[in-house]
Amino acid sequence: MHLFEVHKRKRELVHQFIMHFIAHFLEEEALDPAGRKCSNYPDDLYETPATS
Repeated sequence: MHLFEVHKRKRELVHQFIMHFIAHFLEEEALDPAGRKCSNYPDDLYETPATS
């Protein structure tokens, strides 16, 4: 039972971290009107560097 509690706590921490990261990412995108770094990031995974 103790092991389960530790695992549950770890999942909560991971969830908090992910939510914090997403909030930070969205915040940065909102602050950057050009959206250069943020909006282009997903495209860079598929496009060649020449397009950016």
